[in-house]
Formats: sequence, C-alpha cells, structure tokens
Amino acid sequence: MVLLCSGLPGCVNVPGEVVELHEKQKAIAEELKRTHLALVDGYVDQRLAKFHVFYFSTYGPRYLVNWKSGFKVKFERDYDEAKDFPQLHQDLLAGYFILIEPIELMRTDLKAALDESYTQFSRSHDEVHSWLLSAKRLSDTERALLNKFLAKVNPTLSLNAIDEKVDEIQAKLEKET
Repeated sequence: MVLLCSGLPGCVNVPGEVVELHEKQKAIAEELKRTHLALVDGYVDQRLAKFHVFYFSTYGPRYLVNWKSGFKVKFERDYDEAKDFPQLHQDLLAGYFILIEPIELMRTDLKAALDESYTQFSRSHDEVHSWLLSAKRLSDTERALLNKFLAKVNPTLSLNAIDEKVDEIQAKLEKET
C-alpha cells in the first residue's frame, strides 16, 4: 500500500487548512533560521567581546613591555610614546585580528552549515507542499477509485472510513460545546 501511495499523486483528500498550516510551518522555519543565525552571531560576538577585553587589558600591557624591548633592539633607541604609539597600536591590532581570524572562520562555517540545513529542510518542505496541493486537488473519480482499492485491502483504512471517523469525533465535540 505504501508503494501505491507513493506512486499516486495523493492518497487522501487534504483539507485547505492543512495546506495553510503547512505554509505557516515554512514561515516558522524561516523565522527559526533567522533566529539561529542571529544566535550564532550573538554568541560569537559575546565571546569575542570577552576576548577583546582580555587581549587589550591583560595581554596588551605585557605585549607593550616586550614590544618596547624589541623596539629598542631594532631601532637602537628608546620607545617614544608620542612618536611610536601608532606603530605599537597597529602591531597590537594586527596581532588581534590574526588571533580572531579562526573564530571568524568558525562563525562563517557554522552559519553556512545552518543555512545548508535549512535549505535542505526547505526543499523537502516544498516537495511535501506540492504533494499536499496535489492531494487537495484529487478529483472525485480518483478519490472514489482509491477508496475502492483501500476498502478492498482493509475496510477500516478507506478514505470513507477516515471521513466517518473524523465526522464522528467532530460531532461528539460539537455536542460537548
């Protein structure tokens, strides 16, 4: 029966509400994708902010001591803050950006992986949506033919049996309200 269902354009009559719900599900998934990507950015930004504070307030002063001694050896004169600070700052920043480059690459890779996962979900969602639209358009003749086949296989699996069960449950709920 599964093979038969997969070979037909649809095995059930799909109410319009199911199609609408499926469309809303895709909108929710798109919002989740946006949120997940923002979470990645937020997390990486937060971790880099902590590293930034460490680098410039803890590592920076130690770097300055080493840089000054290297400066004296290289230029054979003492470090002059007014004249040489731009070079120190440039070197310190260059080192910072070299150190955070792997983290930025990880951010990019993680966001690309998330994007790919959501793209795959979207493709499969679109295929299911096409099937739902196809099943929604199932003609009365196709429905009757499929119903006869299903009734012969197992009467409790026919489309009419499903319709009757849904109607029965709905009627029961309507009596309660």
